This record gives sequence, C-alpha cells and structure tokens, in this order.
Amino acid sequence: PASDALSAQRPERTAATPASASASTADRKPGPAFRFEPAVLDMGEMMSDTPKTMSVRLVNVTDAPVKVNRAIPSCGCTTLGAPKDPIAPGAFADIEITLKPGIATGVKLSKKVTFDIDGYAPQVLTVEGDVAEYVSVTPKIMTAPQSPEDPSASESGVLTFASTDGVPFIITG
Repeated sequence: PASDALSAQRPERTAATPASASASTADRKPGPAFRFEPAVLDMGEMMSDTPKTMSVRLVNVTDAPVKVNRAIPSCGCTTLGAPKDPIAPGAFADIEITLKPGIATGVKLSKKVTFDIDGYAPQVLTVEGDVAEYVSVTPKIMTAPQSPEDPSASESGVLTFASTDGVPFIITG
C-alpha cells in the first residue's frame, strides 16, 4: 500500500528524534553552518503594538551548500521566512524578521529564532527591542468599585502621569 511506501521513505520519529530534528545528533556535522550578521538582531526603540521589520544575514561558513529546513520563532509576536534554496559556501541569504510588541510600554523584549539546518545542529538568533515609554501611568491596573453604592471599597481612582524622558506633555479630551 501507499502508506508502506511512505513509511519506508521517512524514518519513524521517537522521543530521541523529534519532528523538528533534521538529522540525528550522530549524523550532524560539527560546528555552526552559519554566521549571523548581526550576531544579535537589535530592533532598537519600538512603539507598542506596532510591528517593526529588520533583516539578518545568514552567511554560510561551511565548504558545502547548506539548507535551512525551517525557522522557528519562540513566540507568535515574531514572524519570518526561511530561504527556500540551499545557500552556497561563502554565500548568504538575507532574512526579514518582524517583531510585534504588545501594548505594554517600557519593556525590553528578547525573543529567539531557531534555525533548523539540514545536517547541522540548530542555531539560535536573539532578536531584541525596547518598547518605548514616554509617559508612565501609575497605577498600571485599577480595580472598579465592587458596588456603585459603596465606592470606598475600591482604590482612590487617582492616576498619576509622568514624563519618562523629561519632555512636557498635555492631556487633552
């Protein structure tokens, strides 16, 4: 049957060989297949809830063509593609990576992208960014009154706004 032909072509996966593994540990060539340029992709200052895209270069440092099977981001806020064709020795591929921070401000993001490489151990790229905070608001979370008849059961209802960069601002509306 067709299923027997398929199983003969594809080795069965076990706990020792997860689906993401491109080759068993014994079959992998030593050393890295690529050099990342830059070594850490720093997206710099970012705006909350706004995607930012930058490129990283994968340079083949081996003496043979190397294929990226897939690129696996550590979370859903990071998206990218992987080169479809093998990369020749000494050649490179530029990969666009998009990072979309959440709505929180004043946070440093550090995400990972794992490149599953045919015949080599996976390589991990770090993607970083700083989500800007120009105005801080305290408290970050306020609870509503438990009952409209007894508003004293909640917090004071006072929000404090402060410029984090020393630039004056105006609240309108």
